[in-house]
Formats: sequence, C-alpha cells, structure tokens
Amino acid sequence: SIVYQARDSKKSLTDCKYSRDGKLLAFGSQDHCIYIYDTKEFSFLAKAKGHSSAITHIDFGCEQGKESPDFLQSNSESGEIMFWNIKGKKLTPRSQRDTKWETQTCTLSWSLKGAHSMCDDKLVLQSCCRTNKGDLIATADNIGRICIRRFPVIHDNHFFSVFRGHSAVIANVKFSCDDMWLFSTGAEDSCLFQWRHVIDIVEGGIPSDATEKSDLSRTIDNLYEKRSLEWEVANNDAMDYVFEFEEDAKKEESTPPTRQWLRTIVAPSQPLKHDPSQPLSNLLLEWVHGYSAAKYSNNIFCCVDGDILYNVGRTLVKRSTKNKRQQFYQEAKDEIISLALHPTKPVCAVGQMGQAPIINIFNYETMDTVQLISGHHRQAISVLKFDPSGKHL
Repeated sequence: SIVYQARDSKKSLTDCKYSRDGKLLAFGSQDHCIYIYDTKEFSFLAKAKGHSSAITHIDFGCEQGKESPDFLQSNSESGEIMFWNIKGKKLTPRSQRDTKWETQTCTLSWSLKGAHSMCDDKLVLQSCCRTNKGDLIATADNIGRICIRRFPVIHDNHFFSVFRGHSAVIANVKFSCDDMWLFSTGAEDSCLFQWRHVIDIVEGGIPSDATEKSDLSRTIDNLYEKRSLEWEVANNDAMDYVFEFEEDAKKEESTPPTRQWLRTIVAPSQPLKHDPSQPLSNLLLEWVHGYSAAKYSNNIFCCVDGDILYNVGRTLVKRSTKNKRQQFYQEAKDEIISLALHPTKPVCAVGQMGQAPIINIFNYETMDTVQLISGHHRQAISVLKFDPSGKHL
C-alpha cells in the first residue's frame, strides 16, 4: 500500500538520499531544486532552490560532535557545488568547511578534488561512494572504469586500483552497509554488477579487518597466478582510453574549461591525513543482474553442456543452469558486441568495439584465452561466425 504520495516536483527526480538516522529524506530534481521531507509523517519541510541545472548528487551532514543532520551538500549537471541547511537556506562554503558529511556521493567536493583530471582529457567522474568505514572511496567515470582510492583524495598524485566490466558510462556505484559488496549500474548496458570487496595479502599476513567471507585464498590465486602474454595484451587497457582522449583534446586545440567549483570549495580547518598509496583491497565480480539486448542481436547462446553464454558491456557471462552460478570472461579490451560458438569444441569467439578492435578466442570451460586476432578490422567487429567444420572463423 502507498504510505505517502506527493508531486511537489513537476519534473523527473534525479537523486534521493535518506539521512543516517532515517528522519529526513531529500530528493534532487530536473527542475534544479532539492525537496526535503520529514519521514515521520512525510511532511514537506523545505525546497532548496539555487542551482542552474538538474541535481546530480546529495549528501547529508552534521556539525562536529553531533549526530542529527543539519546540512546538505549538492552537485548539479553544470558543475556546481552548493550547501544548504535542512530548511532550504543556502549557506556559504566557508561555513561548511568543518561539517561532517554522513556520506560522500558528491563528486565535486574538497575531499575528492584530487580524483579529477586537471587536463581537458574529457574524463568525467559520474558517481562516487565512500565506504562506511570512511577509509576508501570508489569512483566511476565515463569510460567504464571503477577506481578505488584511499580517502580523502586531496592531490592528483594518488595511486588507485582500476576495475572494468561495464561498457562506457557507469551511472552509479554504491557500497553495502558492511562494505563487503560494491554495486555498480551501467548507463548503457542497463545491468547491475555486484562486486565482492576483498582485502589483499600484505607483508606479515592477512590484515586484521579481513572477513571470513572474503574468499581470500581463491582471490589470491586468481590475482597472482602467472598470466600469458595474450592475457597481458588483452588487459593492457587502463591507460589506452586516457591517451586517446588526451590526443583528441590536443587536436581540438581548445582552452581547457574553467572548473568553477574549484573556486567554491574551502579546505577544512583540520584536514584529514593524505595517504596517496594504493589501497590494499580488490573487487571481484560476483554476479551480473540483468541482460541487455537493446543495442545488439544474436548475443546469447546455449553451450553443449546446457550453460548459457551472453555478453554485458565488456564482460562475457557464463550462467550455469545446474547450480545457478555465474563465471566471467573479463579479458576483452573494449565493449563486446558479437559472439560465435565453435560447432564441436568448447570455444567461443568475441568481437569488440574500438579503433583497432580485437577478436578474443577462449575456452568457455576453463575461461582461458586461446588466441587473439587483431590488426584486421576498424571501428567494430559486428558479426562473427565459425564455418561448419570449425576450421575457419
């Protein structure tokens, strides 16, 4: 049954956020405003108006030493960061320099300024989420990367870990309450990825905060086993996209855009310790929720053993019909757009997008790469098919 219903905004809602104590609820809207409600009776409290474009992110905050939320910070599509009290009054950035933010989903803020590129390389942070412990932050960008950094990210010399699975833009990322899982949604593939957040082995043994459910032994085997040269070539993509964007920016010979929000933020009176080292954690893809056939056809197949193969973004999913488990082939360099199964062997070929797209041929029983074919196509490999004998592709 419907508990409460209202249409205070005449346009679509873009973000929603509960305060940590559950007493307040805020919505961002396409009409450039934020609507704040009391959850006890869902009474309308305030309307914060001041942004020049649609709201993208909202965070609740409180004064140091207090637990009840008193403030909000918000971002908009036009690259603004603004601060408010829960009555909808706009506040100055300096007055909020020491506010303790309950969450960190605003991509434009002082504590995340080092994650933004200072060059006009077209990289855009689409979303972010800080762990509930507060020591790490996950960011998602417009080229399909999920990056894990130590929090806060003050300077641009931070080391970080990169994970890929989605195609192009990632709409949102979110840690679970216990920080054991990270969920990410793709803007184009329309699927939800569930990642297991695990702790790496460090010198001296396993960190004290590693959990029993982290499957550390299996994780270490997967991460540190010796890989083939083909595997290294297929996965040497973390910087390729960055270089492509930088080259495009040089060709345009345009002046880098002025980031007005950098003039708005104010450093805390007692900044948090800056640690640029790479975090001792990893993400393992645990489950892919959903299937996308909006852009491509003929991208789902039934294997000889009855398992199902299909692609989502740059990930190929093998779904077992017997034990309801999933396995993943993640060695594609770019978005997968075509598949072909060998007529007699447990072999699958995948075609990708890209300026010089690659065909990956792999064994779908062991999920190991058999061969890479490159240098023959341009832009994209739209169709693949083995001949009846299986000797030619």
